[in-house]
Amino acid sequence: MAFVLKAHNVFDAATTNGFTSATFDSTGANVIAVALAETDAATGVVSDNKSNSFVQKTIETNGGGNSPQISWWIGTGGSFGTGHTLTVTGTGTFPTLCMSCWSGSNSTPFDVQNGGVDLFGNTVDTGGVTPNNANSLVLAAAGVNGGDSGNAKTASAGFTVLDDVAEGSSFFGVVHAYIIETSIAAQDCVFTLSASGVSTWASVIMVLKPSAGGVVDALEWRSPRVMSDALFRRDITVY
Repeated sequence: MAFVLKAHNVFDAATTNGFTSATFDSTGANVIAVALAETDAATGVVSDNKSNSFVQKTIETNGGGNSPQISWWIGTGGSFGTGHTLTVTGTGTFPTLCMSCWSGSNSTPFDVQNGGVDLFGNTVDTGGVTPNNANSLVLAAAGVNGGDSGNAKTASAGFTVLDDVAEGSSFFGVVHAYIIETSIAAQDCVFTLSASGVSTWASVIMVLKPSAGGVVDALEWRSPRVMSDALFRRDITVY
């Protein structure tokens, strides 16, 4: 089954502390991917009101001061639908959440990830990832501080930008993009400010596996002692 986008959005803090998002409709999804941008060394935790279990992946950090860090959180196993909200904890962490909800995900969705940082530039490279399955979902996100106010952020050719929000007084700027990789080929996303700026960046990229495929191999055997057309088959399903 192919990945289908069901919902996406960005939520940011009204203060510098953790918050609960506005509601959104995730009907039909079976996975939610959330990129959390927050202050370096913060320990915010993401949860929702639909009893999904969230797993945090590796944090990519720019290191110290007012620099951002960013990490993926993957939510599965609960329910999806109307009135969905996200909550992030933390005090003085300047948090921003960008999220997307998808159908077509494997029940154990995570495959591989990478990340990259940049200091005082107008681009950041997430590094490359190579899916282990065709038709995988590749998600990339970056948190940015300084220089992006009023400047749109773009992604590498082939990636579709879902959300882009400039930094505010109480939250980091973020950008969120995806591509569905139909073959098993490396993908690498570079985010760029539309105008030169002095920015600190942290970025992450990850691959989610598609749901179980169909029969990809069939082994056939016919007994020499059975004079009939009966076939004995073994079907192999790839997950």
